[in-house]
Amino acid sequence: MAFSSYTVSLKKEGSEYKGYITECPNPAWKVGQVKFIIHEYQDKSANKATFFMGDHSEQEIDTITFLGQNEVVLGNNFIVMSRKAPRKESPANIKRYLRMLDASQPLFERVSQDTVLVRIPSFDHAFKNDIDAVITQNLETILKTENPIIDIRGNDGGSDISYASLTPIMYINPIRTVGMEYLSTELNNSRMLGFLEHPHFSDEEKQWAREGYETLQQHIGDYINIDEDVTVETFDKVHPLPKRIGVLIDSSNGSSAEQFLLSAKQSQKVKLFGHTTA
Repeated sequence: MAFSSYTVSLKKEGSEYKGYITECPNPAWKVGQVKFIIHEYQDKSANKATFFMGDHSEQEIDTITFLGQNEVVLGNNFIVMSRKAPRKESPANIKRYLRMLDASQPLFERVSQDTVLVRIPSFDHAFKNDIDAVITQNLETILKTENPIIDIRGNDGGSDISYASLTPIMYINPIRTVGMEYLSTELNNSRMLGFLEHPHFSDEEKQWAREGYETLQQHIGDYINIDEDVTVETFDKVHPLPKRIGVLIDSSNGSSAEQFLLSAKQSQKVKLFGHTTA
């Protein structure tokens, strides 16, 4: 089996499956060492694993998911392992699932006549233009589709502005957003100065960061909201389609990903599917 830069040979020993390294470029590991152990129980849903990190420390994993006959997922997409030999043909839905998990960039895919899939693995500010491009290029199709799916599994946030192009698609009523307070300290405030050097920030965003820094510096030790306490966003049009929008979520979603969900949930078109967020 292969994952990341490792190739392992899986061997059953009693009630355990041990993954012995056969190929690895990491000098901290040698061929023949055990990289992980899967503990098998009579109730397959109770199977657990012990995974050895790069520094050989143990990571206990409580969930193991088998995808078809070739892939095994340890934890919440912590590690996805693929069988190299003997390899069997995977169904189309498994291939799509793995493609979505492995995506490092925003992408768009048609699933059926009534469903399209938008995959957004991160709201990092560096991906804003890529997210906007995917939405712009496929907007006509999305607005003719009854049931789009937005997949943000594994998305741990980034910048709220990165999901701006998604909001009009979901919009059905005014969207209320509560402003965020920052604890003003020298270390926290230096984050604003870092934005001034960010290559993906616009002049307007850098001006916001500059003014925010000055405001925060005047209130060291206090919690300060540098924006409005509550904002209400409206759009001129409610699109008849999509009728229903599914958003796929998991426990890795945090920060701006959760802010996106707070906005999305205010639309009667949106339904969340998955696990509780971070």
